[in-house]
Amino acid sequence: ALLPHGLYSAPGDEEGSPAQRTELLRAGVLTGCLHDLETAARAQTRSTGNGFRPELTSPPGVGPSNFLLQPGPDSLVSLLTAYPGALYAADVLGLHTLDPVTGDFSLGAGGWLLEAGQAGRPVRGITISGNLLTWLKQIDRLADDLTVFGHFGAPTVAVRDLTLAGS
Repeated sequence: ALLPHGLYSAPGDEEGSPAQRTELLRAGVLTGCLHDLETAARAQTRSTGNGFRPELTSPPGVGPSNFLLQPGPDSLVSLLTAYPGALYAADVLGLHTLDPVTGDFSLGAGGWLLEAGQAGRPVRGITISGNLLTWLKQIDRLADDLTVFGHFGAPTVAVRDLTLAGS
């Protein structure tokens, strides 16, 4: 919520709790949780300033403000050239189908096969499947090209050993 010029930046959340930076993961290990007043009371801790109302008349719940995967040290070009023959997924569809209990997912995707660090043959209609927690452990490298959509942002991510199907 404290990100300069972030879409959801504010001095506090929708319950009046002060905004703060909350780190959730470090080196693939869960280091924190987002809390509103209710979940903080149940966990016997303090609110992280993440009380969010999807509509004015709805009760508050936990929601992210500016949710970012921090960029890494690699340029996009160096990341792409490090993985010849890899898939560069440009479009991913169906993230809302991720199972919130198990973390399992099966997503439609499209993109390009990488050839000498360049976009080569286009691919579409493929499926990427796996488990979110396993996927987080398989992040190999992060580029320095942070892209923000709404209040979510991430750089290009290189992931080892995803399951792909299609042609």
